[in-house]
Formats: sequence, structure tokens, C-alpha cells
Amino acid sequence: MVALFPGKKITSADFLPPISNSAGMEIEASILGTVLVNPRAIKTLIKLGLPVEAFEFTPHQHLYHIMSQLWLEENRLPDLKTVTLTLTELGILADIGGRAFLATLVSCAGLPIWLKQHTELLIKTYKQRQLASIAHLPLEEAKEKIEELASDSPKRLCSSASKKSSKTTPNYPLR
Repeated sequence: MVALFPGKKITSADFLPPISNSAGMEIEASILGTVLVNPRAIKTLIKLGLPVEAFEFTPHQHLYHIMSQLWLEENRLPDLKTVTLTLTELGILADIGGRAFLATLVSCAGLPIWLKQHTELLIKTYKQRQLASIAHLPLEEAKEKIEELASDSPKRLCSSASKKSSKTTPNYPLR
């Protein structure tokens, strides 16, 4: 038997269903809005290993990808002005939703004290989606995927999300 989280005591909270789409979008918007208002919060997301793929809403994936690139590759904090200018320079501001979309995210910004909990919930939901996606695989292949998921440390998740582009998130060169 493969243990998903070796050494972790299983509680009733581990059996809660994934968050709904609307609640998930609200949490995603809260996380991104918090970073736009308090750009140093990107450090928390990186430290927790939040991968781009954890965001279900495609514009959120693109935006988080840009924000993390700004910090990891250029050491620039992703505040609203910097993100807006970067998206404009790349010619994708309208594709993501424009200034109105960014303003909506700012209005959804949560309290920084909740950022860690929201991020951990988003990561947990992402892992649940990954597990659900391997349910149809043959047993041996599913075991390998589960072991791979269990061995993913936050640092590894973060580095894989920031260094390689996913199928859904184009790799936007910042300069």
C-alpha cells in the first residue's frame, strides 16, 4: 500500500470534498489580489510551493505565472503597477481580462493573515484534482503517480512550476 503522506495523522478534514468552482475562484482571486496589494506576499506563495497549475481559472494561471517570474527571475515585487506594465509590454493585458480584471482582483484581496491558509487549501485542492485524474489509470501506473505526488516537496513543486512552462501557461519572456 502506498501512503500519500507518510507519517501524517489522517483526520476527518482529509476527507472533505474539493472546494466548489465558485469558492475556488474566490480563493484564487483573494490570493492574487493579496499579492497585488501586498507584493511581498509573493514570497509566501513561493515558499509554500504554490504551482501555477494549482489555479483552475486560466487567467489566474497566466497572472500568477507572470507574478512569480517577476520575483524569481528579475527580483521585482509584483505590485499592481509593475504587473500592469509587464502585461502591457507583453501585449497580453487584454487577453487576461484588462485593467478591470486586475481591479476586481484588488477588490478581492484578502487579509495577509489568511494568505497561508488560502494557499494551503488551494494546494490541497490541486493535489485532489491530480489524484482524481489518475483514478482511471492501470494500478501500477497509478501507484507510480501517487508515489510521485507524495514525494513532491513544496520547493520541488515551486521550482517545477517556475522553471518549465505548463501546457496551459505560456512561458512569457519578461525581456
